[in-house]
Amino acid sequence: MKTDIFWVRGVVRELELISEFDKFLLSKLNDGIIILTSALEIQYINPSAKEMLNLRSECLGQRIGALKIRKEVKEWLSQGGSAPASYPPLSFTTDANHKVIARISEYQNSSEVLLVVLSPAISTNNQNQSTDASQLAKREEVRREFLGILAHDLRSPLHKIMLSTEVLRGPKVTEEKRDHFFGVIERSSKAMLELLNDILGLIRIEAGELVMSPEQVELAPFLKDVIQSQREFADQHSVQLELMLGGIESFTFDQKRIKQVLSNLIGNALKFAPADSKVKIAVSNPDNGMRLEVIDTGPGVDLELQKRLFKPFSKGENQPQSKIGSTGLGLAICKQIVELHGGEIGVQSDGKSGSTFWFELPRR
Repeated sequence: MKTDIFWVRGVVRELELISEFDKFLLSKLNDGIIILTSALEIQYINPSAKEMLNLRSECLGQRIGALKIRKEVKEWLSQGGSAPASYPPLSFTTDANHKVIARISEYQNSSEVLLVVLSPAISTNNQNQSTDASQLAKREEVRREFLGILAHDLRSPLHKIMLSTEVLRGPKVTEEKRDHFFGVIERSSKAMLELLNDILGLIRIEAGELVMSPEQVELAPFLKDVIQSQREFADQHSVQLELMLGGIESFTFDQKRIKQVLSNLIGNALKFAPADSKVKIAVSNPDNGMRLEVIDTGPGVDLELQKRLFKPFSKGENQPQSKIGSTGLGLAICKQIVELHGGEIGVQSDGKSGSTFWFELPRR
């Protein structure tokens, strides 16, 4: 685990400051990562550590005692700044009956921050080294893929902004051209902001920082409000929105987050729907839960694309170039939100004409 400890030392740049991108990378590790202050307050804990320790509630800002670790581990950690710079590994069994090796280290040139790495107990050193190398390779692959896609998706709107400003500085710019290029700058800026907001949203979900707040919601006014928010976009594409209520009067979910999911599905349908067609929003009640469907008559979703459609940065290749683009993150965020509700999300399409995007939520 020395490689992991050295790497995390490098990415934590200041006391009590872990960047959102660092959290994204740490959230991808199978090893549990816990970062503590010298006062043994929990500054960060990744999903793997939460699973190993069987945590079901948020514990950031609390002392190490908030973690469900056996007594001897708490005593081992409570030595704090008076302990040696490198602690010996400790083997223990968690409340969730996981056999775990814990390693702790102080950050280089700082006794203010401590790193705890939790790994499944493995019988031989060779297996430990194999696991370390595999995790390092996986982390590096995620980092390269993430940065490559981010650079690619930011390059296009930045290029448009630079060209527009160059034209606007020219000596003979008509009012018509000025309006056009200001519009290009505005749309490109919005595209960049949407991409960055989606990335931050996905990182928060991956890091386990997004908490659902379910409440009883009256469906008819909720759905009509969502549709009304998409009405202007629908009018721009000459597409009608039709609501088909299925007899469910109310349901329990996080109103803000499910609106985000439904708005994304409707927005995608409007991008693909042909002019003078309809996009239908249908509600039904399978197995006493709730199923919402967004149905369009567009070109459909390629069968091969359907396999990766809900993964980050997946985009439909047959999207018309004249229509507004996509960050490729919307459906990945929708999937995470629906699954945090205990539900499922998917798509039905023959790959040739029309598609139905759906999600189901269980009744609480």
